[in-house]
Amino acid sequence: MKSRVLVRTAAIAAVTALGGLGLAGLAPSASAAPLAKPYDFNGDGYQDLAIGSPNGTVGTKTTAGFVSVIYGSSAGLNTAKKKVISQDSAGVSGTAEAGDHFGHGLASGDFDADGYADLAIGTPDEDTPTGANAGLVTVVWGTPSGLGDVSDSFEELDAGEALPNNRWGEYLSAGMIEASGAPKLFVTVPGMSIFKFVVFGGAESARAAGTTRSPKAAGSQVVPRGKKEGASTKSLEDVTNSWVANGDVTGDGIGDAVYAWYDADWAEPSERRGFVVYPGTADGGLNPDLATSVLAEVTSVAVGDFDGEGHGDVAVGQPNGIVGGRITVYKGSATGVDATNRTSVHQGTADVPGDPVTKDYFGLNVAAGDVNKDGKADLAVGTPYDEVGTVVDAGSAYVLFGSATGLTGAGSQQVTQDTEGVGGGSETNDQFGFQVTLLDNNNDGAGDLTVGAPRENGTDGAITWIKGGTTGVLPVTGSLWLGTGTWSVGGRNAELGRVLGR
Repeated sequence: MKSRVLVRTAAIAAVTALGGLGLAGLAPSASAAPLAKPYDFNGDGYQDLAIGSPNGTVGTKTTAGFVSVIYGSSAGLNTAKKKVISQDSAGVSGTAEAGDHFGHGLASGDFDADGYADLAIGTPDEDTPTGANAGLVTVVWGTPSGLGDVSDSFEELDAGEALPNNRWGEYLSAGMIEASGAPKLFVTVPGMSIFKFVVFGGAESARAAGTTRSPKAAGSQVVPRGKKEGASTKSLEDVTNSWVANGDVTGDGIGDAVYAWYDADWAEPSERRGFVVYPGTADGGLNPDLATSVLAEVTSVAVGDFDGEGHGDVAVGQPNGIVGGRITVYKGSATGVDATNRTSVHQGTADVPGDPVTKDYFGLNVAAGDVNKDGKADLAVGTPYDEVGTVVDAGSAYVLFGSATGLTGAGSQQVTQDTEGVGGGSETNDQFGFQVTLLDNNNDGAGDLTVGAPRENGTDGAITWIKGGTTGVLPVTGSLWLGTGTWSVGGRNAELGRVLGR
């Protein structure tokens, strides 16, 4: 029987960018602008919102996919400033094609260190010269007026590993794996059971008009495969789904990478799901020799310092873990994570509203952020198949609050489309809570809750924005309900809320 093994040597190597793109080759200078916050595309201090519609129709091309963007302001999301991006948009590489799923993955960071956040968009089923469903990632560059009409697209940077069905770009994340510099882009490659990180050029190249800010170099990280240690070769088998997140789990001031996987057909059931923490290094790499792993159900992952003691904790969604689902937090430490040092919260936990019911899927999606401005991370939890009264699969979202003892049920809050101050109204199969995110869209220091309901009004979908504050998200003191009319994408299978940038 094959066994998944924890790899103890890295497959990290600098490689050149794709031919034709060229190398930016410049690091940020000492006079470069301060890095923009993720999703602050125009550098005004307000985080903006990106919504992926990977199954959306572009022209006559079904499931080609598009991304809807709305900008933040002092009042929250600004419906007067918005944008829709597809592969048919001006300045975006490629052409919209059926089945591409542009927008399946989203991530943001100030990759070129020019003071404006950029948006990375994954198109995992793009056919490329290397084969069908090899995948593509597009970066749309931020400007003083927001996301501009300049972008760069790229396949896997190592031509020898760019293969059919790799699905490069299925899931994206952005983060630091060194103490300073510009964030890197992390890209899952489920067809090869690995993830990669990409480094871009610096501020000088970004500011030069017309300059292509292409990938500068990339690292490849072997994925762990279970309980055994000592192997130095990677498995070539694919995984069904994979995720990556970033945060300082070891508390040394250097960012780390957390990779999670699900492989439905792996021979050993106990090894089909899990995650690994790879510590970052001062020179911007990852150290597999100090990696720690956990075998457990994962459908979503987020990193946050929920107890405020200086280490990022790893929160994973486990919607099938018990009746109704749960989230489990693995406490971070100087040595990473330990499977035995964990805490779970679910609908049956004391002070958590609601009752656990089979297939509620509490924890299908999670996102971390500081909602109540107390300096400790909180966790938003999606429960898209929750019943609201007698309304089946209407869905709900929760906020669990950090404390000196980490995440507990104390003070937790539940929001539905029937909550006072929230628009829309709960309806059968809305799937409110399919995705959640916590971004500070009004720049007041509190994370605001955005909840997706991709089956609102059939396949149109909708998102709900709720202002965060010292009391959390309740009582609701500011909210918006936004449907397809906001972006004029009605009737295009938008499923708004299926993918939210975070």
